Amino acid sequence: MQRMKKRLQQEWDAFLTAVMFFTRIRVPSRIGHSPEMLNHASRHFPLVGFLVGAVGALCTWSALQLYPLTIAALIGMLATLWMTGAFHEDGLADMLDAFGGGYTRARTLEIMKDSRLGTFGTVALCFALGLKWTCLVSMKQPWMLFGGLCAAHAWSRAVAISVVESLDYAREDADSKSKPLATSLGKAGLTWAAITGMAPLLLLAYQLRSPFLLLAVPITLAARQFLIWRFRVRLGGYTGDCLGATQQIAEGLCYLVFIAVERNMP
Repeated sequence: MQRMKKRLQQEWDAFLTAVMFFTRIRVPSRIGHSPEMLNHASRHFPLVGFLVGAVGALCTWSALQLYPLTIAALIGMLATLWMTGAFHEDGLADMLDAFGGGYTRARTLEIMKDSRLGTFGTVALCFALGLKWTCLVSMKQPWMLFGGLCAAHAWSRAVAISVVESLDYAREDADSKSKPLATSLGKAGLTWAAITGMAPLLLLAYQLRSPFLLLAVPITLAARQFLIWRFRVRLGGYTGDCLGATQQIAEGLCYLVFIAVERNMP
């Protein structure tokens, strides 16, 4: 009994570590920053995504009591951006700037470290945010809108964190503060991330009686394989920005699948 209690406490602390790392939510001061705990916390990345999506859905629903969907969806998006500090959007912008402006591995990594925003990153951010907003305001069914937010945020993070099992960390300064949350998940961690990431999507498909929503899984995994190939060719591995970009791309693809399925539902 004591052993199980200790194990549950460790997992709860790992979840809080993931919350601390990926959101602005305050956690108890006892939660540390050890490399072991950070690496263990990575399996809870999809759960953090579900939390972010749920807050976005709640804020969207609350705003709908006063405003039309066009404004409510924007407020919900702003809530998720505030919660995460635009962490993943920043990764998308940095990666696109680096891949668009760098022609060698060293130069690509150098640009990725630069905090300034370039043309490629600006275009990527505008497109990504515009795509999300357009998809959200196009959803007609409440379950698709609110459930879709939770499902897309959770599953896209499962797709992103799984990249660490397929590639090595690309930076030469592997011990620097810019090192991402995890460098390895292990089979147990990868399985847990997949289960918690897919659960909201399965619930959504069940609630709407539409198994076609699960097409988001193979489509996002295909995009993941393409990105892994590009990361390997250009960098020889991944960086934290690559994971953020993968999450953003997977999230956008989820919304596109949801819209396509909803338009063809009876």
